[in-house]
Amino acid sequence: MNMHDPAHATVRSARAVALDGNDDSELVTLPVGVRGLLPIRWLKAMAHWLPASGREEEIALRTSVDAEWARSVLPHEAFEQLVDRERNLADRGSRLFTLVVLRRTQGSRHALRSLAAELRSRLRNTDVVGRLGDDRIGVLLSDTDPVGAGFLTRWVDAAQAKHRLEVAATMFVYPSIQEAVERSRRDRGPGPNGGTAAGGPTAAGSNGRGATNGSAGSNGHGGTVLHAQAPTRWPMQDLWVQLTLPMPLWKRALDVLISSILLILLLPLFAVIAVLIRLDSPGSPIYRQTRVGRGGRLFPFFKFRSMIGDADEQRSRLEAQNEQDGPIFKLRNDPRVTRVGRVLRRWSLDELPQLWNVFRGDISLVGPRSPTPNEVPFYERWQRRRLMVTGGLTCTWQVGGRSEIPFREWMRMDLRYIERRSMLYDFWLLAKTVPAVLTGRGAH
Repeated sequence: MNMHDPAHATVRSARAVALDGNDDSELVTLPVGVRGLLPIRWLKAMAHWLPASGREEEIALRTSVDAEWARSVLPHEAFEQLVDRERNLADRGSRLFTLVVLRRTQGSRHALRSLAAELRSRLRNTDVVGRLGDDRIGVLLSDTDPVGAGFLTRWVDAAQAKHRLEVAATMFVYPSIQEAVERSRRDRGPGPNGGTAAGGPTAAGSNGRGATNGSAGSNGHGGTVLHAQAPTRWPMQDLWVQLTLPMPLWKRALDVLISSILLILLLPLFAVIAVLIRLDSPGSPIYRQTRVGRGGRLFPFFKFRSMIGDADEQRSRLEAQNEQDGPIFKLRNDPRVTRVGRVLRRWSLDELPQLWNVFRGDISLVGPRSPTPNEVPFYERWQRRRLMVTGGLTCTWQVGGRSEIPFREWMRMDLRYIERRSMLYDFWLLAKTVPAVLTGRGAH
């Protein structure tokens, strides 16, 4: 049935309405002149003279499709649970999976249901199809990289005409396109001359935010590798950056209220600290740094400068003295810290400009510490989950000992906070922050 054919209009079947007396019956096609949904009482009156030829067959077909849709296509909540389960399995090892989202752009919703029901019958038992709304379905391909998902692109392209449907598709790769490219390089082997295949497995086609147009090609050895440069109508995106939790309204309201009050009250203190920093060492009193926020979003991060002006350039010669495990760099007696900077760090006064980040919405009063871009690539998969939520000024790590806590335990503390996040828990952490600042435990 073509929903865009001007020679037809879609209405509810008078015969079906007359039979069951409600407006949940199947849709049928009537000739020109009948436009929109007619009142139920009109349809009941028309039921005795409406031609029955072909109507019962169409109703039976639609009923069969709907029954298969209800049986084999998972509800939204159940589908999300399976995606989360697949993510947990992937985080424990090195497996990948692909999530394909199909959005109806033309055609009827019934046509989308019909396509979804047929698609499910052609997938492996480990793959699932789920509902993501009235106009979208999701296809979870377990332990499958984008190359392995190629069969789906070909099948959907061919099936659209059959179902009189047009869909826009997006392929989400977990954890990331880059890891899929790297695994493809390892599994398929090098291309001719010891390098990668022409156009080879590379993330050069990425837009820098985990999205690219990707395709598959030969590696010259009978295998297949990812090509991130060749165009395709199915764009690819990193899935891990999409799996985020929104900030609750109460949390954002508290952030704006408290940060705006503190920014006004502490303005004189800000001025004094800025003058002291300028008198102590040359350079701007405000240190601006790029940090990674929720879902991998980059934002400018502000602190009072507590180090000499070229501290970042000098870090490389101090790497061997790093006292913190993991990708974090910490020195208890860092020679780059200025005299005023040591006082600021002891009382956490260097963190005060972050109230402006809180007011802007870059971070929250309470949340995991926002990492620098050079730290995130060294995260294990499960550790990236701390970027599901907006970062913060203080959290369980800050009140629990800061630099004294091993990196992996720090990551676990952040994940436990995400699980327990609530208004009362945030207030409790804010209250615990005061004695943590006064004692200065782990503040270096």
